[in-house]
Amino acid sequence: MYLTHYGLQEKPFKSSPDPKYLWLGTGQQEALAALVTGILHGDGIGVVTGDLGTGKTTLANAVWKELGDRVIAAVVSCPEYEGVDFFKLIAKAYGISLTPQSKDSFFPRFSEFVRSSFASGKKVVLIIDDAQRLISSCLEGLAQLSRLEENGIGRPSTYASTIQTLRD
Repeated sequence: MYLTHYGLQEKPFKSSPDPKYLWLGTGQQEALAALVTGILHGDGIGVVTGDLGTGKTTLANAVWKELGDRVIAAVVSCPEYEGVDFFKLIAKAYGISLTPQSKDSFFPRFSEFVRSSFASGKKVVLIIDDAQRLISSCLEGLAQLSRLEENGIGRPSTYASTIQTLRD
């Protein structure tokens, strides 16, 4: 009905945002610039908050697109994973052939992955969508990930999307 009536080429309303129709207001432009700069300079954790529907997930996709092949990025949509399952999710998102049995078995392998990525000139970025749903043990694990730095070799950057204050 919409297509014919309005002379559209495709359906205007979809269940998920389409990045080709990305519009960045002032707040989103500032957040995008801050995240890209923070990631490229190895600032560790960056957090974007905003109300439902303000474009945090779309912004995460814009960050990924902006960084292109300068990074190895993984997106984790954060359901209520606990303990080692959260780290298994991260390993899978990066394509790391590892099935950690504990957090302690995850960190050495992930640290090796980060070192090898940095040695090949790539930054490691972890994007966590719906981060407000993370439980405290996962937050502690993210803090440990953000401190991975060995012999001056950089650390992974984490973008966490939550739902409080991003507005335009």
